[in-house]
Amino acid sequence: METLEDMIEAISTNKQWKYEKARALFELLIPSFFKETIKRNAPVMWVLDAYAASFPWELLQTGPQTEKPL
Repeated sequence: METLEDMIEAISTNKQWKYEKARALFELLIPSFFKETIKRNAPVMWVLDAYAASFPWELLQTGPQTEKPL
């Protein structure tokens, strides 16, 4: 979790967003069975605890580098 938290701090708090980090976070944080639903931009209701709610979910990268983050 420390590595994830460091990546999250870099792309969010320190404003060092990079495609590779955002893509890695998507791969690490989202369960495999749920990834396609998110990639299709299907409606999703996020139910998060206080810790998970602190993650910058909107900055995750779901597709190729030419696409915008979530």
